[in-house]
Amino acid sequence: VALVFAGLELRQSRARDRRKRRVEIEGVAVSWRPPEVPRGPQDAQGRGCWVYEFIAHNPGQLPISDVRIEIHFALDVERVHYDGHVGDHTRTLILETPVLAGGRDRTWRRRLLINYAASHEELRKTTAIISFIDPEDACKRLQNVWPKHEPQADDQGM
Repeated sequence: VALVFAGLELRQSRARDRRKRRVEIEGVAVSWRPPEVPRGPQDAQGRGCWVYEFIAHNPGQLPISDVRIEIHFALDVERVHYDGHVGDHTRTLILETPVLAGGRDRTWRRRLLINYAASHEELRKTTAIISFIDPEDACKRLQNVWPKHEPQADDQGM
Protein backbone atom coordinates (compact mmCIF):
# COMPACT_ATOMS: atom_id res chain seq x y z
CA VAL A 1 0.00 0.00 0.00
CA ALA A 2 2.85 2.39 0.88
CA LEU A 3 4.48 1.71 -2.50
CA VAL A 4 1.24 2.50 -4.37
CA PHE A 5 0.79 5.69 -2.34
CA ALA A 6 4.40 6.77 -3.03
CA GLY A 7 3.91 6.07 -6.74
CA LEU A 8 0.72 8.15 -6.86
CA GLU A 9 2.41 11.03 -5.02
CA LEU A 10 5.34 10.94 -7.43
CA ARG A 11 3.00 10.96 -10.42
CA GLN A 12 1.03 13.93 -9.02
CA SER A 13 4.26 15.79 -8.25
CA ARG A 14 5.50 15.33 -11.82
CA ALA A 15 2.14 16.50 -13.22
CA ARG A 16 2.32 19.64 -11.04
CA ASP A 17 5.88 20.30 -12.22
CA ARG A 18 4.80 19.98 -15.89
CA ARG A 19 1.88 22.36 -15.36
CA LYS A 20 4.13 24.86 -13.58
CA ARG A 21 6.70 24.73 -16.39
CA ARG A 22 3.97 25.15 -19.04
CA VAL A 23 2.58 28.19 -17.21
CA GLU A 24 6.07 29.71 -16.89
CA ILE A 25 6.85 29.19 -20.60
CA GLU A 26 3.44 30.32 -21.88
CA GLY A 27 3.57 33.29 -19.50
CA VAL A 28 6.62 34.83 -21.19
CA ALA A 29 4.85 37.84 -22.62
CA VAL A 30 5.15 41.18 -24.34
CA SER A 31 2.99 44.13 -23.44
CA TRP A 32 2.98 47.66 -24.80
CA ARG A 33 1.48 50.99 -23.92
CA PRO A 34 1.75 54.55 -25.20
CA PRO A 35 2.58 56.84 -22.25
CA GLU A 36 2.70 59.80 -24.68
CA VAL A 37 0.00 60.18 -27.34
CA PRO A 38 -0.25 63.06 -29.86
CA ARG A 39 -3.35 65.25 -29.79
CA GLY A 40 -3.30 65.75 -33.53
CA PRO A 41 -1.05 65.73 -36.60
CA GLN A 42 2.28 67.36 -35.85
CA ASP A 43 3.83 67.79 -39.29
CA ALA A 44 2.95 68.52 -42.92
CA GLN A 45 2.67 64.79 -43.72
CA GLY A 46 -0.06 64.38 -41.10
CA ARG A 47 2.09 62.32 -38.73
CA GLY A 48 1.90 62.32 -34.97
CA CYS A 49 4.73 61.37 -32.61
CA TRP A 50 3.80 58.49 -30.29
CA VAL A 51 6.02 57.25 -27.47
CA TYR A 52 5.63 53.53 -26.85
CA GLU A 53 6.96 51.33 -24.06
CA PHE A 54 7.40 47.66 -24.95
CA ILE A 55 7.84 45.35 -21.97
CA ALA A 56 9.08 41.75 -22.02
CA HIS A 57 7.93 39.72 -18.98
CA ASN A 58 9.55 36.51 -17.74
CA PRO A 59 7.36 35.08 -14.95
CA GLY A 60 9.45 31.91 -14.58
CA GLN A 61 12.14 31.19 -12.02
CA LEU A 62 14.83 30.52 -14.63
CA PRO A 63 16.40 33.15 -16.87
CA ILE A 64 15.67 32.99 -20.59
CA SER A 65 18.28 33.82 -23.20
CA ASP A 66 18.54 35.19 -26.71
CA VAL A 67 15.23 37.03 -26.31
CA ARG A 68 13.91 38.51 -29.55
CA ILE A 69 10.69 40.48 -29.92
CA GLU A 70 9.04 41.31 -33.23
CA ILE A 71 6.38 44.01 -32.97
CA HIS A 72 4.05 43.95 -36.02
CA PHE A 73 2.04 47.07 -36.83
CA ALA A 74 -0.92 47.25 -39.24
CA LEU A 75 0.40 50.54 -40.64
CA ASP A 76 3.76 52.10 -41.43
CA VAL A 77 5.74 53.59 -38.55
CA GLU A 78 9.00 55.51 -38.53
CA ARG A 79 11.31 55.30 -35.53
CA VAL A 80 12.77 58.55 -34.24
CA HIS A 81 16.23 57.64 -32.94
CA TYR A 82 17.87 59.15 -29.85
CA ASP A 83 19.96 61.50 -32.02
CA GLY A 84 16.85 62.79 -33.82
CA HIS A 85 17.22 61.06 -37.18
CA VAL A 86 14.14 59.29 -38.51
CA GLY A 87 14.35 55.71 -39.73
CA ASP A 88 12.72 54.23 -42.82
CA HIS A 89 9.04 53.28 -43.02
CA THR A 90 8.51 49.85 -41.47
CA ARG A 91 5.73 47.70 -40.08
CA THR A 92 8.03 45.65 -37.85
CA LEU A 93 10.23 46.66 -34.93
CA ILE A 94 12.81 44.21 -33.58
CA LEU A 95 13.86 44.35 -29.91
CA GLU A 96 16.50 42.06 -28.42
CA THR A 97 18.21 41.29 -25.15
CA PRO A 98 20.76 38.54 -24.46
CA VAL A 99 19.21 37.48 -21.12
CA LEU A 100 16.02 38.15 -19.19
CA ALA A 101 16.30 37.00 -15.58
CA GLY A 102 13.56 34.92 -13.99
CA GLY A 103 10.74 36.95 -12.49
CA ARG A 104 11.95 40.12 -14.22
CA ASP A 105 10.88 42.55 -16.95
CA ARG A 106 12.81 44.49 -19.60
CA THR A 107 11.43 47.75 -21.02
CA TRP A 108 12.26 49.44 -24.31
CA ARG A 109 11.03 52.99 -24.99
CA ARG A 110 10.58 53.98 -28.65
CA ARG A 111 9.45 57.23 -30.27
CA LEU A 112 7.42 56.55 -33.43
CA LEU A 113 6.04 58.79 -36.17
CA ILE A 114 2.67 57.43 -37.30
CA ASN A 115 0.02 58.74 -39.70
CA TYR A 116 -2.31 60.41 -37.22
CA ALA A 117 -5.55 59.97 -39.18
CA ALA A 118 -5.08 56.21 -39.58
CA SER A 119 -3.39 55.48 -36.27
CA HIS A 120 -6.19 54.98 -33.75
CA GLU A 121 -7.95 51.97 -35.32
CA GLU A 122 -4.84 50.47 -36.87
CA LEU A 123 -2.78 50.54 -33.67
CA ARG A 124 -5.34 48.21 -32.05
CA LYS A 125 -4.20 45.54 -34.52
CA THR A 126 -0.61 45.55 -33.23
CA THR A 127 0.78 42.10 -32.41
CA ALA A 128 4.06 40.85 -30.95
CA ILE A 129 6.04 37.63 -31.11
CA ILE A 130 8.52 36.94 -28.32
CA SER A 131 10.98 34.11 -28.91
CA PHE A 132 13.69 32.74 -26.63
CA ILE A 133 15.86 29.71 -25.95
CA ASP A 134 14.19 27.01 -23.85
CA PRO A 135 15.77 27.28 -20.38
CA GLU A 136 15.90 23.47 -20.13
CA ASP A 137 16.94 22.66 -23.73
CA ALA A 138 19.45 25.04 -25.33
CA CYS A 139 18.77 23.51 -28.77
CA LYS A 140 15.09 24.48 -28.72
CA ARG A 141 13.68 27.94 -29.52
CA LEU A 142 10.23 28.77 -28.11
CA GLN A 143 7.86 31.58 -29.05
CA ASN A 144 4.66 33.18 -27.81
CA VAL A 145 2.35 35.48 -29.76
CA TRP A 146 0.54 38.39 -28.10
CA PRO A 147 -2.29 39.10 -27.88
CA LYS A 148 -3.44 35.48 -27.80
CA HIS A 149 -6.59 36.36 -29.77
CA GLU A 150 -6.96 38.01 -33.16
CA PRO A 151 -7.17 41.78 -32.62
CA GLN A 152 -10.71 43.02 -33.24
CA ALA A 153 -12.00 46.38 -34.37
CA ASP A 154 -14.61 48.05 -32.18
CA ASP A 155 -17.87 47.38 -34.02
CA GLN A 156 -20.68 49.02 -32.09
CA GLY A 157 -23.31 48.04 -34.68
CA MET A 158 -23.29 44.32 -33.83
